[in-house]
Amino acid sequence: MCCVNSIATLKPIRFKLYGDKTYRLYNYSKDDTLSEMIKKYRLNNNLSYKELGELVNCSQGHLWMIEHKDRDYPQSKVLIKKILKLVRKDFILCIVVGNIIKFIFT
Repeated sequence: MCCVNSIATLKPIRFKLYGDKTYRLYNYSKDDTLSEMIKKYRLNNNLSYKELGELVNCSQGHLWMIEHKDRDYPQSKVLIKKILKLVRKDFILCIVVGNIIKFIFT
């Protein structure tokens, strides 16, 4: 869970609207697309598409299409925000747990 911070948490978040009216999420790296974010969050937390879909109120088919087709759809802007909330929550939890452990052992 601690490696979740490698995606979309430490840098400002930007959305780019493409000519085909699809939103993609970018930080400063071209690789930080929504499809990469879904893939990393799902794998880091050992979640199925169904489980992640339930967390963000999205169909597992939509998540699969975004991840495997490496493109985002117009309705994905809300999904991006929901997944970012999950990623931030995990990142903050890792920091808190890390600080508690550091405090106990120092």
